[in-house]
Amino acid sequence: MTTPKSLRKATGLAGAAALAGATQAYSAVVVVNPPANITGHDPATGSSTPTRVFIDLDGNGTNDLEIAYRSFASGTYLIQQSFVFALTGQTAAAGPIGPYAQYYAYKLGSGATIPGTSQFAQSATYLTQVATNVNGTEYGFWHLGDRGFLGFSFKNAGGTLDYGYLEMETDPYVSAASPGGIKFFSIAYDNSGAPISAGAVPEPSTLAALAFGAAGLAAAAFRRRKQAAA
Repeated sequence: MTTPKSLRKATGLAGAAALAGATQAYSAVVVVNPPANITGHDPATGSSTPTRVFIDLDGNGTNDLEIAYRSFASGTYLIQQSFVFALTGQTAAAGPIGPYAQYYAYKLGSGATIPGTSQFAQSATYLTQVATNVNGTEYGFWHLGDRGFLGFSFKNAGGTLDYGYLEMETDPYVSAASPGGIKFFSIAYDNSGAPISAGAVPEPSTLAALAFGAAGLAAAAFRRRKQAAA
């Protein structure tokens, strides 16, 4: 049976729209464009007020993740820190630890299952620490210069929990030419509520289908221009 032109056109539009969007869905895995990197600064002259980045994962107008960075001096201590906070869920973190009930995010490797066996918790008062360095001493599961995956959960537009990962790295301040800060590499979540593997990527067959849809839209646009010229 011949597929109607209207259906072929709609298929092309859907595929191209998925390719063009800032947030792209591949089956149950949604890949989100990471934010701009946070540039670090000299802790000797920095501020304890953190630089904050907020991320709306599903585009419903509600921020779901907060990532923060600060580098500052406190007395004789030089402190460099990065944090994560799931605004509508929780982070994969151990806590409370120590006299101040600190929470530290797990550093997950590629392929780790989220939630898996990781504890999901965070303090309602403090942001979960990622990389914390005080006078050269590292605290928690991450060290300055480490690259890895953070696990998180968040409530989607329907009010149910989805699980995802954020791949990032916190670099130390070295000089004005190499100020460190936070680098963001990738963000994704599973929109079905199922577990997700850190670093999960679209299936090749799905990418091929999206590319086919974009090609269909391009061909339709070419035919319209040709008919208009005629």
